[in-house]
Amino acid sequence: MTDDVVRATPLVDLLELDDGAVVLLESGARSRVLKVSAIARTILALTQAGATLRSIGVELSARFGAPGDQTVDEAVGALVAELARQGLVEIDHGE
Repeated sequence: MTDDVVRATPLVDLLELDDGAVVLLESGARSRVLKVSAIARTILALTQAGATLRSIGVELSARFGAPGDQTVDEAVGALVAELARQGLVEIDHGE
């Protein structure tokens, strides 16, 4: 797993649920409401001050166990990439 740093983007609002969260994002004049899973909510919490993909994988494995059909690296990478596509996190790949 890489040492890319992931940071949660600022949210307008967040409502925690038993199985995840509902988040409100604003981008310019556009607002979006998204429902995220408990694992995604955990990633958002872990990345408020920035966290490496490696540390996210360690924490998620401890809390939720190993993913079924992927390695931890693959699963975390895919989920973080999707959260980035949705505008919920930013990934600093470093140089």
